[in-house]
Amino acid sequence: MSMRVVAFVGALLSGIVWIAALSLILPAGMDSLAADLLLDRNTDSFPYPFTIQNLMWLVFFIGAGELAVRLAAGNGELAQLDKSTLELYQHETELRYNLLRYLVWLIPTLGFIGTVVGIAFALESVPTHFEGGALDLGSAGPAMMRDLTARLGVAFYTTLLALLQSALLMFAMHLIQGREEGALNRVGEYCLDNLINRLYEKR
Repeated sequence: MSMRVVAFVGALLSGIVWIAALSLILPAGMDSLAADLLLDRNTDSFPYPFTIQNLMWLVFFIGAGELAVRLAAGNGELAQLDKSTLELYQHETELRYNLLRYLVWLIPTLGFIGTVVGIAFALESVPTHFEGGALDLGSAGPAMMRDLTARLGVAFYTTLLALLQSALLMFAMHLIQGREEGALNRVGEYCLDNLINRLYEKR
């Protein structure tokens, strides 16, 4: 089994454990910003645990697993310096980050989808405050506004969480990619200084 498959399965399981732990810490009905922001526990937009936030957590952990694979590859390339060998990885390094770039893009997209769906569900709830055909804003207005703003707040939490997750993955990706490219550059410089330049000197 390849390292990438092991990392994917491990990341997926870690994401499920993380969601389960958060679900125990933040039970349904708990009136807190954390329950709404992290898990979307207090809305009926999606049946729990099938919420946009939980999907975003799974994608976030899969991205973290991909970062672990890239970090291990970078460490392996650093070890090549001691063996004085160099494979032409420089052009491949950029390609190896395609999946990770997609995941970093996917998380905010899921957040925006969650926001749009949340806004749609919030607006859908407005007619329930005027059942019976009575258009009395005096009695239904305050309750409707409370319900509407609560639903809209939860809708926007998906985008907030998605942007935070994406920012963390992007920051870690840049650090690890820089380390991997730095390792390849050091191996290339070593080969250039100790092999290629000496060949020219002997001529």
